[in-house]
Amino acid sequence: MHAVYILHITVNFFDRLINSANRLISKYKGNHGDHGDSMEYQEVSLEMWGLLNNGQFVITMMMASHFMFSFLKYFNQTIVGFNSALTDNSELRERIDHLRRERAIYDKLYKKLSKEQEDLKQQISMVIEESTAAYDTRYNVGLL
Repeated sequence: MHAVYILHITVNFFDRLINSANRLISKYKGNHGDHGDSMEYQEVSLEMWGLLNNGQFVITMMMASHFMFSFLKYFNQTIVGFNSALTDNSELRERIDHLRRERAIYDKLYKKLSKEQEDLKQQISMVIEESTAAYDTRYNVGLL
């Protein structure tokens, strides 16, 4: 709310200054001559001079410049935070990509080792069956 008030005062001041300048320009265009004798020209000039030298103007401009400084400081901090988040995000994406590549390698190795394990189990079960068959044959023949 404070910033809106400062902006409102600043806009109001500049509106008054522009109106005074427009009146001064219209008087200048209307007279086309020496303005030292024109009382209205002097009044408008004094009004503009008074607006520019007014203490309220100085305070308003100081408040507006403080507001702008605060806003730019906040904006800069926000941009720095955003850039930091982008950097962190980029590093995390690289880490995720690296972990995905490692996972693919481990998945291939796991599949290969699982297949070898199944092959070994089949070989062992075949050897056991052959051994059992040989034992049964020796037992039936009477060697044992």
